[in-house]
Amino acid sequence: MAAGRATQNEIAQGVGIESKRIVPYLHSLTRLRLVERSVPVQERQARKSRKGRYRILDPFVRFWFRFVFPNRSRLEQGLVPEVYSERIGPHLDEHTSFVFEELARDHLWSLARRDVLPFSPDRIGSWHSARDEVDVVAVDRTSQEVLAAECKWSRKPIGVGVLELLEERAEQVRSSLGAHRIHLALFSRSGFRPELTERAKATGILLFEPSDLVRG
Repeated sequence: MAAGRATQNEIAQGVGIESKRIVPYLHSLTRLRLVERSVPVQERQARKSRKGRYRILDPFVRFWFRFVFPNRSRLEQGLVPEVYSERIGPHLDEHTSFVFEELARDHLWSLARRDVLPFSPDRIGSWHSARDEVDVVAVDRTSQEVLAAECKWSRKPIGVGVLELLEERAEQVRSSLGAHRIHLALFSRSGFRPELTERAKATGILLFEPSDLVRG
């Protein structure tokens, strides 16, 4: 899981056993709150869904199994700079981007509790189809409103192109959930280009940077 295997079949293949034999272990890890199973927000029966994805719940444990455990021998020999430059640094942004998505979901819950969002969601998660995925989706099935958000852990400010791609995918989200209204949001590590900021102001798109998440 720390290496990116998320489905039951992927995890079983990584361990080297049959898919059905991995189930008791996954259930045990879930009960111990070491692992979490999530399903797309469009799935109405989460327990029965075959689209469940697993992840290590604690970010520190996830980092340890992703980067420390497979390189333990070299690290114990004091080869820390070499391990970082060769095996950690090149993959660190990818690893951190998933944490950024989790923080974005937590931030939306925080805003919902303060009645800041345009509606009160009853579920926040991700959405994905056979081809596309949206990082963060908040749903209120009562009012049939949806908020779709994209998270970018990029070293450069993001521009209108990211928004336009989100708009295309958001329509798929709205259609799949049968929502009447959809709102948009963007989370960016490095901020936003001026043209995107102006467009967001004019259309009511929510923009968030890491400092917003820290402030809650």
